[in-house]
Amino acid sequence: KAMDRLLEGQVAIVTGGTAGIGKAIAQRLALAGSAVVLFGTHAQRGEAAASEIGQSSGRSVHFVNVDVAQTAAVENAIKGILEAFGQVDI
Repeated sequence: KAMDRLLEGQVAIVTGGTAGIGKAIAQRLALAGSAVVLFGTHAQRGEAAASEIGQSSGRSVHFVNVDVAQTAAVENAIKGILEAFGQVDI
């Protein structure tokens, strides 16, 4: 419980956040108060993970279908996050 809301007001991007370790990290960041954006290439799994983490944490969690190997796609995704949230902290 010491971590609860430690990251309040921060925005985190988690690559590979739709499953496994990435999903667990995203969950923990959300529970610590951060808004979380998941990057991944599996849309259905990504939307499901964002919904699950958002519901269990009460935080804003979004999925962006982006291949992190594609520089231009990542840059566009980050521009969108900055427009929506005004910042990226983690």
